[in-house]
This record gives sequence, C-alpha cells and structure tokens, in this order.
Amino acid sequence: MASQQGRTSYDVTAEPLQVQLEAFLDEHRAALRGCLDGLTEEQARRRLVPSQTTLLGLVKHAAYAEQVWFGEAITGRSREEMGLPPNAADAFLLTPEDSIESARRAHDQACAASRRATAGLALDDVLTGHWLGPLPLRWVYLHALREFAQHCGHADILREQILSEVGDEQVPGAGGTGYSIRPAVAADAGFLGDMLVEATNWSAEWRPKSREHILSAADTAHYLTGWPRGTDLGVIAEADGQSVGAAWIRFLPETDPGYGFVAADVPELTIGVAAGWRGRGVGRALLRALASQARARGIGRISLSVERKNHAQRLYLSEGYRIVDSSDPQSDTMVKELG
Repeated sequence: MASQQGRTSYDVTAEPLQVQLEAFLDEHRAALRGCLDGLTEEQARRRLVPSQTTLLGLVKHAAYAEQVWFGEAITGRSREEMGLPPNAADAFLLTPEDSIESARRAHDQACAASRRATAGLALDDVLTGHWLGPLPLRWVYLHALREFAQHCGHADILREQILSEVGDEQVPGAGGTGYSIRPAVAADAGFLGDMLVEATNWSAEWRPKSREHILSAADTAHYLTGWPRGTDLGVIAEADGQSVGAAWIRFLPETDPGYGFVAADVPELTIGVAAGWRGRGVGRALLRALASQARARGIGRISLSVERKNHAQRLYLSEGYRIVDSSDPQSDTMVKELG
C-alpha cells in the first residue's frame, strides 16, 4: 500500500530514516483501514475471540492509538480533553452508533492529525505529553509501528475466518448493491477470459490488445488455456447474478513460465475486476478468498507480476505480497507466503 505521498516503503529505501518510518506507518494504517473492505456491518462487528476484538473495533482502536501517541504525547492534550477513554482496552468497545463509515472517518481524521502533528518534528525531538515521561519521536514511531503491525496481524486472522466460507457471505459494494464470492468452475472460462483481457489492458496509456490476441498469444494464453486444469484454483465475485471480478492461480512449468514465474511449484495469480466495480473492495475480497482456498489446498506461496505504474501493486503489498525480483525495467515479481 502506498504512503500518503503515493510511495510505498520500497520507494524510500534511500531516503532518510524518518521518511522510511513514515512510509511504513502509512502502509500499516492503510492495511488496517482496508480490513473492512467489502464487509457487512454484521461481519465487521462479529466476535470470533473471547476478547472484545472485532475488525470494526480494531479500526476504532487504531484511531484511539493515533490520538494517544501523536496527539497526547506531542500536544500534551489529555485523553479526557480529546474525548478518549482512559484505558486502551475500552477503545475496542463498540456502541450502536459505530459503523464502518464512522470508524473509517474517525481513523482517517486521526491519521491526518498525526501527520500534521509530526510534520515539523525530527526523530530526536523529545515529546513530553505521555504519562510514560519524555519520549523521543523515534521511539514513538517504532512503538506505533509495532502496535499497528500487531493489529494488522489480528485483522488478517479475523478477516480470514470471516471470509473462509467462500460463497457463504453476501458483502456490500460501495453503492449498496451486494456481491458474493464463490469458487470458479468450468463454465466460468469465458468470463475468466474477459478478466484476462482486463488485466492485460489495465493501462489507458497503452493501445489495448484485442481479446483474440490475448487468448491466442503464447505469453498470455497460457494463463487460461484448458481451464480448468486439475491444479487450477479460482474465485468469482458476483453481483445480482452477474460476474464482476475473478482471481485464479495456475502452476506453469519452467519451460513455459509466466511473467511472475518463481518456481514450478509456485502458482501464478491472475486477477481482474470489471471497470464499474473497481475501488469497491472486490479485488481485496478476491485476493483473500483465493489465498484462503490455496492455503486449504496446501499451497505455500503465490506469485504474480505487476507493472510498477499499476496502482494494484499497493493492494498486493497491503495483502502481504512482497517484491522478490525487480530486474525487469517496468515490473516487479511479488510473492505471498501463505504459511
């Protein structure tokens, strides 16, 4: 996921340490916000552990943490003054008025306030507002990054549990129309072809390739020819009985590698979302549903190739994909460890 300035942590490796820390913080902020993508209010509130931890509660708590570490510590304003509960555990508690929209709005506002509060500070500047005593900004950055990383892990596990029953849940699109995720079957071959065309022609700067060319050219056709093969695995997003997105993985041999080839035992991902459904959580839901199915199948890793100009790379980074090869002048190969 990109930082607030549109750069990922991989873009700032040569930048000063403060820039790097801020990029990592922004990536984790975005990942926490994204854990609510495509969920119903009921799913966001669902308790799966004995504690009060829910996905909605995690985002609400993250907004609280922003205000404590970058509000209280820097400005000296008390938690009571900021309207915050005195104890961190209470920030997970949900009220009837809490919603996905309200939690995200509060989190966005808290993150923006944090950036403003730290804009003129250096890493060695000492903050005196927190009850722990004087703390250098460097320590606060590291502590916040550790806390956000832990919560991202919590969110991944909870969300995976909620979405584990592929096709069992109906989740809302941004416009209020629901979409569902189900396994891909042989009859979906035509739609997968449509999504392969979408994935290939992702950039408006390029002259689009024809469907006929994409489905016959060796470097693209091998992602779909003969669907489904015995080891193929895919998921479909549907809305009102219409397919609106798809993601699938296929094992390709070393003698016929894909753009994101890593090894013959690592399947490569293809994903596409219909134009009218982009930016509505469909891509993230597809990635997570497919990863869940792949993990259940005993698959340990998934690879992909993505052009650096493609904003989808930010989504992949937020979903745990990591760049493993940047030797191509225009694209990166990424891998997700399923564990």
